[in-house]
Amino acid sequence: ESYWEQPWFAEPATRGEPVWVDPYFDRDGGQVLMTTFSAPIYRPSEEGHEFLGVITADLAIGDLHDYLESLRIDSAGFGFLLTRSGTLIGSPEGPIIVEPLARAVTLAGAGTDPAAALRAGDALEDRVWPVRCPRSGGDCLLRLRAVDRGSWGVGVVYSEEALLAPLRNYETRVFSVGVIMLILLAIVISLVSMVLSWVLPDGR
Repeated sequence: ESYWEQPWFAEPATRGEPVWVDPYFDRDGGQVLMTTFSAPIYRPSEEGHEFLGVITADLAIGDLHDYLESLRIDSAGFGFLLTRSGTLIGSPEGPIIVEPLARAVTLAGAGTDPAAALRAGDALEDRVWPVRCPRSGGDCLLRLRAVDRGSWGVGVVYSEEALLAPLRNYETRVFSVGVIMLILLAIVISLVSMVLSWVLPDGR
């Protein structure tokens, strides 16, 4: 296959804009899974602009580990990248995986899946998908945002219960302190009443 037929060349040349290429195994270079960012190059011409070629930057998938870990909200979920074709790049259970979203994440509800919504250019800001937590099998939520003109997305899977646990613990502590204060106040009032009943003469 000629280089001009390769996705890293053909896609930016055809679309006329920068693209991220789906992950692939680099057999001729580092022998690792990689992705490539490709941007078309033009020069002014009488017709407006003339296509010269593309400029590329390669990125090993393993180098994304620290970034994906920084997206993790809690121990139940994980951060991920989602390509336009529906390939997930993330580490739900440790090492980074590169596989179709439907295989990596189990959607718990019906409706448009995240990959289809990303490809369609749907507004993603208010969309939340219920999924199964990869580690516990419990209930998690998936949120997704489009990046790079919508060709890829960045998302996170998280447990709402785990996310809200610190707030619930705080509310429980506040409630407990309030109950203790009421009990102490009742004891103080009772003691004051007893002291006054001893000090003050009867009938006054």
